[in-house]
Amino acid sequence: MQNPAVLVLTFLLSATSVVNAEEQDKPSSICDAGSTVYFSCTTKNSKIISFCGNVVDGKIQNIYYRFGRKNKIELEYPHKPTNESLSLFRYNSYGRAQVNYYEVSFQNKGFRYTLGAYYSEEEKQGNVKVERGVSVYNPPESLTANAVFNCTPGGTDRLYLLKGAIQCDEENALGCGN
Repeated sequence: MQNPAVLVLTFLLSATSVVNAEEQDKPSSICDAGSTVYFSCTTKNSKIISFCGNVVDGKIQNIYYRFGRKNKIELEYPHKPTNESLSLFRYNSYGRAQVNYYEVSFQNKGFRYTLGAYYSEEEKQGNVKVERGVSVYNPPESLTANAVFNCTPGGTDRLYLLKGAIQCDEENALGCGN
């Protein structure tokens, strides 16, 4: 019979390596420390897309979007998140059997940015198709994106938590996920 202390130590070491492996699989976010990460992923060119917020007493106080690298944020909107930042974004979602689409959009300096997470499962094959990233439109009312930054696999996606906290864009074809 093995020494119980050796068994406990072996368990703790293996559990630590599992936790470390899980942390390595998670892409970084460029959210402020203490902020809630609603969305974060890395693009194929190693840029990070993050959508973050601050929650007080279970209520979202403010939200913000960041794009770039940890050492060089290329776009932050709004520049200083305040309680009014919730009104600067629009939320849309659509769901049915085997399909869930989530979008958060905002306009900045003549461009519309749409952060999206789209999940669909093919009925016959059981394959789940996942598309996530940000699309940039100019002019904002354009239906064709000028630039698309797709996420690589992995990351954080909790955009669904923003439903009800951000005003719905009634004109978006996805609707408001009633």
